Amino acid sequence: MRTLSASVLVGSLLLTGGCSTTMAHLTIASTKTTDFSQPHRRAASEATASDGRLWLTILPLGSAPSVDKAMNHLLEEYNGDYLTDVEIIDVGWTLLAISYGSYSVKGDVWATAPPVSSPAPPSK
Repeated sequence: MRTLSASVLVGSLLLTGGCSTTMAHLTIASTKTTDFSQPHRRAASEATASDGRLWLTILPLGSAPSVDKAMNHLLEEYNGDYLTDVEIIDVGWTLLAISYGSYSVKGDVWATAPPVSSPAPPSK
């Protein structure tokens, strides 16, 4: 009985796998047109967003994952204009007939700073 249990455990481990690979480290990245003459503020530090899809054997469930979509998700979440210290990671795992693949984007989000208003004159 123990031999059968050990065989099932080893077989399951051989049919299950996952990995992640760092595809790129970027100093600055954006999918938007950004006006760098405007002041910017850091909206989030080390924020993460991803875009992925499941596979059932050889059938994809959903659209192909995209680095652009992952970056857009991150910028939209924090209303940002660009990212700095960006890391792009390819993630995937398989469990028997089900697989998952995604791109993950991690970085600091920068947004246009609100205009500084002048202080109100003192009242008399």
